[in-house]
Amino acid sequence: MSQGFRRFFPGATDQIPWGSALLSLIPLLFIGPISLVVSYHPGWDPARLPWVLPLYTALAIVMIFLGFILGLLRKFPRWSYPYAILVVILLTFAVTYLINRTPWDINHEGLILLLVVILSFLATRWLPATRPFYANLRHDWTLLSYGLYACTLFLFGTTDHDETPRLNLLVLLPSLVGLLGAVIHLRLASPIRRVAVLLLSMLVGVFLWVLPVFNGMMGSWGAFLVVLGLLLSAWGILVALILAPILINVFIRPKTMPSE
Repeated sequence: MSQGFRRFFPGATDQIPWGSALLSLIPLLFIGPISLVVSYHPGWDPARLPWVLPLYTALAIVMIFLGFILGLLRKFPRWSYPYAILVVILLTFAVTYLINRTPWDINHEGLILLLVVILSFLATRWLPATRPFYANLRHDWTLLSYGLYACTLFLFGTTDHDETPRLNLLVLLPSLVGLLGAVIHLRLASPIRRVAVLLLSMLVGVFLWVLPVFNGMMGSWGAFLVVLGLLLSAWGILVALILAPILINVFIRPKTMPSE
């Protein structure tokens, strides 16, 4: 690989211990495979929430905020970035509910998300406790790229029940692939290999996530092309999200690298 390309990648070579790596998977488990299991609960009824859903929601929120607080106290190590991203998502849902009395409103959610993201960014710059979140990114933009696993596993934790009415391995595979990619990402020391694994696991996960719809539309070329276009669009968005933090390293070059 040319030196010109390598200069876009940070020089960090930290290898996350197994304990921290497994700790980082807790929020991804809740928004990934566990979320799927809950959604296929036999007592599920949108009009009458089953007992397992409030229990799952409360436990997930508590674990996410505990992980975020622990990461805050530890000055945001790599494993804590998914927790921080999920806290922003939870705040978005909370603000939406306070405004519209509904946890999801397609007419306002985008603006609320943008507002929460802007306020969160300002908080990382102004509040001493959260300032390391941004300061760490100046030295290693792959921290934020790893944090985006929270968004991807949030996507993989949903499914079209009309296409797959029963919980099976194919439903769980996208989130399991994402979790495997997250573990490998944390255990690798090379930033270039981390990003490669991150991209590969997400691309495979999105393909498996779309596969049931893809199979259901094989009889029509028009439908086939529509699903293929959606698949390529999802891949393009994921690649852009993962590589976008590289701009932090391109335009804001740190003068000194932190000690390993």
